[in-house]
Amino acid sequence: MKTYTVLVIRAEHIASDFGKDTFLAHVEATSVDMAEHHACWEAAKADFVEDDYSFEEMVKQGTLSIGDDYAVLLVIEGKHMDIKTS
Repeated sequence: MKTYTVLVIRAEHIASDFGKDTFLAHVEATSVDMAEHHACWEAAKADFVEDDYSFEEMVKQGTLSIGDDYAVLLVIEGKHMDIKTS
């Protein structure tokens, strides 16, 4: 397993400021493809608001559309932090 830093962008209907609304994830994965997959799921879980269903229940029901709602912009091996101050 390797550590990856993955930058994910949210879809327009989720983003508060489309094109600038991103999610930075640090994931452990065996491949770049798996790192992308895990990062998109982390972004979805961070955005999820529990009302009547839990995140896990919606995954089981197939009502979440992660592939359409999140896109990977960048994958870097290792743990990297954004140092931008504004």
